[in-house]
Amino acid sequence: MQSLPKTLAEDVAKNLVMVARLIDEDPEGAYGYSRVALRLASRVAAVREAAGFAAYANQKYSEALAEFRAARRMTGTVELWPLMADCERGLGRPEKALDMAGAPRCRSWTRRGRSRCGSSPPAPGVTWSSWTRRS
Repeated sequence: MQSLPKTLAEDVAKNLVMVARLIDEDPEGAYGYSRVALRLASRVAAVREAAGFAAYANQKYSEALAEFRAARRMTGTVELWPLMADCERGLGRPEKALDMAGAPRCRSWTRRGRSRCGSSPPAPGVTWSSWTRRS
């Protein structure tokens, strides 16, 4: 967010903090804050990623997939690939999720990332932040 003017960066950061605070207890509230951050700074990868997580937490898989793809294009990282595959599963395209899991880029995934691909969302009692934490 260093590319943003200081006051804008602060406003965006406040919204991202609220996304992180609310995503487990109030996913809809987190989604609202992510939309504000996205409106303010859609060209910042962290904002696109946060918007993807908020949409995913609200089972808006098409929107989450679009945001994760945008973040991946901006950063070049494959860390969001398991979540992107799970979005495909959530959209009723399990064959696409399995194709993604078999892609060469998947070899660099952590064990948790490989197991998450195509898996279901967190079980009851498991918080979103603990489920998405890297192994």
